[in-house]
Amino acid sequence: MKPPERRRIRRILVALDASADSEAALELSAGLAARLGAELVGVYVEDDSLVGVAGLPFAQEVSSLSGRPRPLQARILRDQLKALGRRSRERLRGVAEVHRITWSFRTVQGRPAVRLRELAEEADLVTLGIRGRTPGRGPGSTTLALGTRGRIPTLVAPRNRRAGKTVHVLYDGSGAGREALVTATELARASGQNLVVLLPYDGSDEGGGLEEEARKLLQDLEAASGETKVASALQKLSTLDPIHLGDALIRGHSDLLVLPRSAVAQGGRLDPWAVAIKGGCSLLLVG
Repeated sequence: MKPPERRRIRRILVALDASADSEAALELSAGLAARLGAELVGVYVEDDSLVGVAGLPFAQEVSSLSGRPRPLQARILRDQLKALGRRSRERLRGVAEVHRITWSFRTVQGRPAVRLRELAEEADLVTLGIRGRTPGRGPGSTTLALGTRGRIPTLVAPRNRRAGKTVHVLYDGSGAGREALVTATELARASGQNLVVLLPYDGSDEGGGLEEEARKLLQDLEAASGETKVASALQKLSTLDPIHLGDALIRGHSDLLVLPRSAVAQGGRLDPWAVAIKGGCSLLLVG
């Protein structure tokens, strides 16, 4: 097997929209950028589809003063979107100054999922909140587009995130699983955190083959780094049920769960969003 290559993260792109989940993503990204010595790029997307809807005759909004519906004017909506952009930039500036990191900010127009996927190609890591500004308990459409169908490693932050001391990673033996383990090891080393490698098995060989592969890969990564050894442990999983896996992350004081996209793609065995929300940790999808 080819020796593993270390993943270098030098540019982090964070999607900003002034929502609570976006705020969580910004704080997470800034702390990570500080530990890795990376540049943080904030991006705010003015959603032109919303402005298009505002121009339709049936589009209305509810007045915060009277509670009565009124026509939704495109000009007013554009002003509101620009105000959110200015607020996002100021928040980024404040967080970056606290963490003493290099930062920049961009405002672009278009559909958020499309524009962020385009801009993500210029970064080593893209970060966003789970829900964004749209209502609902599940992930937003932009998060789904970048997380499950994107190519660049995507870090997702829930607003209920708990600070932990452990990086968990699922290793399933796939190429994406290998990339997930390499990335998780690098992040655990940069953060001074422990690493727990989760090994799914169906009871046939109790994960013996995966365990041997994971141990060998960890040894190769340690030899290649020449840096401080990461304290690691292997844990076998008989189920990937979100409730059981979420409970395991809570007991393990998880700060971050790294998953290969091969495990969460359409038809995959794992619901990553339910696990992240249940476990209260951030989620990184790679591969």
